[in-house]
Amino acid sequence: MMSPIEIPVNRPTAVTVPVGDADGDTTRCRWSTSSNGIDECGGVCPPHSLPPNAIIYPNCTIIITGQTVDNWFAVAIMVEDFISPTSTTPLSAVPVQF
Repeated sequence: MMSPIEIPVNRPTAVTVPVGDADGDTTRCRWSTSSNGIDECGGVCPPHSLPPNAIIYPNCTIIITGQTVDNWFAVAIMVEDFISPTSTTPLSAVPVQF
């Protein structure tokens, strides 16, 4: 279980999700989605679960800027591994929520 992360108001905050792959495949992160009857995020799909302009980078760094004091957010991402840096088809995907 991950502890809450403080996101200050009006200050972009970087949250880095540590990821690794046992056999050295390329890993990337993306927002979880819910479409075509597949719900990857259990009802906390971005963008509705996060403040506007939250960004996720493929290296699993998320930038979030808080808008109000004492607000809580749910983050739902997918961590995927790929055979090569240029591949677009994941070998596997693991959901992560915090």
